[in-house]
Amino acid sequence: MRRMSICAEVIARTLKEADIGSVFGLPGGEVLTLIEALRREDISFVLTRHEATAAFMADVTGQITRRPGVCLSTLGPGATNLVSGVANAYLDRSPVLAITGQMSTEALPFCSHQRIDLPALFQPVTKAGIVMDAKDSRGAVGKAIAIATQGRRGPVHIMLPSNIARQEDEGNESREVPLEESSPVLNQGLLEEAVGELAWASHPLIILGIGVDPLATGEAINEFVEKTQIPVLTTPKAKGIVSESHPLF
Repeated sequence: MRRMSICAEVIARTLKEADIGSVFGLPGGEVLTLIEALRREDISFVLTRHEATAAFMADVTGQITRRPGVCLSTLGPGATNLVSGVANAYLDRSPVLAITGQMSTEALPFCSHQRIDLPALFQPVTKAGIVMDAKDSRGAVGKAIAIATQGRRGPVHIMLPSNIARQEDEGNESREVPLEESSPVLNQGLLEEAVGELAWASHPLIILGIGVDPLATGEAINEFVEKTQIPVLTTPKAKGIVSESHPLF
C-alpha cells in the first residue's frame, strides 16, 4: 500500500513543479520536516546569517526571475526577522513566498513561549496569508503562487504549524493546480475612459511608475509615446523604460 504524502512533502513537491530551485532561510526545529522534504526534491536550502537577509534574497530572486522567491524561518523571533525583507518585497512588487513555522496547533491554546500572531503580523505587508492545515497543501501552495505572481505582484505569507507539517495530506495531488502566471484581463470601460480623457486634454503628460512592467509593456509604451508625442517622465523605479535621451523625456 502506497504511503500518503505528508504536508511538508506536498509543499516541497509543489514548489519543485513551479520551477523553484532554492529556498533561503535559517533552520529551526519547527521547520526541519519541511527542510528535509525540500532536500529530497532537490531544492537547495540556502543558509543565511539572518532571516531578514533570506527575505531580501527572496525579494531579489522574485524580481529577476519573475517567479516567487521563497524564504523560510522558524517561529517567534525567527519569523519576525523576516518582516523587513517581506515589506520591501511588498513595496517593490516582488513575488515572494514567506514561509514561517509555528508551534503545534495542540500547544497553541496554552503555550506562551514564542507565541506570536503571525498572520496578523504579516497582514499589512503581504497580499495574502495562508495557514496550512494538511487538507489540500497542493492547492494552498498553488493559490499562494498565483496570488504572488498575478496582477500586482507581491509576497504571500504561509504559516506551517510543526505538527501539520508531519500530518498526512488529505488533498488530491494528481489534480491540476495553476502554477503559471496568467495574463490580466483588459477593462474595456477604463480604456475608453482613458482615451476620452486624452482626447480633450490640452497639455497631457505621461508619468511612468513602479506599476509598469518593463518586460511586458516597455515596447508598447515607447510606441505610444512616439505615436502621441506626449512628453514623459519616470519615477525612480521606472527608470530606463523610456530613454532619458529621448526628445520627449
